[in-house]
Amino acid sequence: MPHAAAARARAPARCGRRGPGAVRRARARASAGAASTSVVEGVVTRVARMGKRLTFVDVRAREQLRTRDGEETSTVFVKCAAQVPPVIRPGAVVEFEYEWETRRAKSGTRSGAYVSTTEMRVVELAPVTSVANATSEMLEKFAGVGLIDTTARRSKGFGICKVLLGGDVCSDPNCDKRHDVNEEELSQARESRKRARERSKMAIERERSDNDPHGDANKEAKCVSDRLFAEWCVETFKLKERREVVVADIAGGAGALSFEFHVNHGVGVVLIEPRCVALTPRQRATAKNLRRRGARNDANPDVADAWLRSEIWVKCADEQNEKRMHEHVQRLVAYTEIASSKDINVSASAPPTDVVTLHEAPFDEFPTELPRTVVKSPFGAEIAPFTHIRSEFWTTDSSVGARLREMRPSLLVGMHSDQATEAIIDAALELDVPFAVVPCCTFPELFPHRRTALGGPVASYADFIEYLRGKHPSIRSTFLPFKGRNQVLYKT
Repeated sequence: MPHAAAARARAPARCGRRGPGAVRRARARASAGAASTSVVEGVVTRVARMGKRLTFVDVRAREQLRTRDGEETSTVFVKCAAQVPPVIRPGAVVEFEYEWETRRAKSGTRSGAYVSTTEMRVVELAPVTSVANATSEMLEKFAGVGLIDTTARRSKGFGICKVLLGGDVCSDPNCDKRHDVNEEELSQARESRKRARERSKMAIERERSDNDPHGDANKEAKCVSDRLFAEWCVETFKLKERREVVVADIAGGAGALSFEFHVNHGVGVVLIEPRCVALTPRQRATAKNLRRRGARNDANPDVADAWLRSEIWVKCADEQNEKRMHEHVQRLVAYTEIASSKDINVSASAPPTDVVTLHEAPFDEFPTELPRTVVKSPFGAEIAPFTHIRSEFWTTDSSVGARLREMRPSLLVGMHSDQATEAIIDAALELDVPFAVVPCCTFPELFPHRRTALGGPVASYADFIEYLRGKHPSIRSTFLPFKGRNQVLYKT
C-alpha cells in the first residue's frame, strides 16, 4: 500500500472519547449552525501530555488565523481536553475544530492563537524525516523487507536548524533541518527553548535535598554516574574482599553499570534487561587496549584477566547487534508514516497482572557461548562470570525471578532503573540480600496503588523516596557526587 494511502487508511485518529462537557459544547456548536464551525489544519510542532485527559499541542497552521486581537498568525496553541493518541507527534499533519481560549496573563509573552478542542484528527502521519537520527543508511540496512521506502519522502528535516535558532547563519551544505522559517517561528522556537531551560532549572531546584553535601560546582557529569556508583558499591559492600560475588544489575540498560562492575572491578555480574547489550565507543576502546596489553606473554595477571572479561562483553554485544539495531529502528519510526504494527510496542509498561505470564515468560541468556580466547586460556575457568538475561524483572515469583534465585546474587543494584526500582528492593528484602538503588522516575500513572505515609498518592520524586524508605527500617540513604538524581537508597 502506498504511504499516502496508508496514512489515509489510518486517519482519523481521535483524541479520545468525549466527556459530558464536550458533548454539551458540541450541541451548542451544532445549534449555532454548521457554517460557524472553524477548522484548522497544520503541522504539529510540539506535544506536551499532562495526563490522560489534558494535552497541549502546538500547531503550525497552513493558513493564517486572525486572533481576537486582530493579529494574523500561523502559530496555534491547542488545549485538548481528551486523550491524545501517540500518532499525534511532531511532524504529523492534523485538523481540528476549535473554540477560543481565554489567555492567562503569564502566557502573554507567547504570541499566537490560543484555542481548545476535544477532537483532533490525523490527516497525514509524521514523516520519518521528522525523526532526528533515523538516517537513510540505518533504515535501509536494518528495517524489515518491504516495510520502509526511504525514497518515499525527500522533504527537508522537520526541526528548525539549531544554528539558525542561535542567531547565526548555517554554513553546513548537508544540513537537512529547516531554514525557510519566518521571524514568528524563530521567535516562538527561541521562546520555547528559553522556557524549557527555565522549567528544567526549576525542577532541579525543587528536587534539591538539604541533605546532599555535594555542591553543583563539585559534581561530575551524568556520564560518569555508573563509574561512581560502581566504585561506591565495591567499597561499601566490600565486594573485592568476598569470594564468588555476583552482582545482579536489574534494568541496567545497555550495560554501562555492569561493564564497570565486571571489566573494571572484576566482579561477577548478571544483567537483567530486555534491551540488547551495546558497547559504547569508549568501552570498545577499553576492550581494544586491554587486548593489546593483556594478550602479551609477560602481561600483568590483573590486566590479562580484565582482557578476558572484556572479550566476554565483545562476544555478547556482537551476538545481539543485529537484533539491537532492528529494535532501535522500530523505536525511531514508531507512529510515523512508515511504521507497521510491529513498531508500536515502545511505550513504558506496568507490571503484568497475569500470573501465568509471569511464570511462563520466556527469556534469552547471552553470551550463548564463551569466546575462544577465554575457553583456551588456562585461567578462563577463574574469570568472573557475566550473563545477560534479556527480560523484564517484576518479581521473584516469575520465570526470571526463579533464574535469579538459582544464581544466588550477593547484591542487587539499580541505577535509574525506572519501573523496576521498587521490584529490586522487594526482591532484595525477600531474598535477604543487600541492595543499592538510585531512584529516578516515579511513574505515578503506572503504579496508582502506591501511597505515602499520610495516605496520599506517590506522585513526586520526594514522595517516591519516602515510599521506598518506608519498606524497611534499615534502609539508609546517601548522595553521590554527580549531576542529576544522585540519591542512593541501600541496605547492607
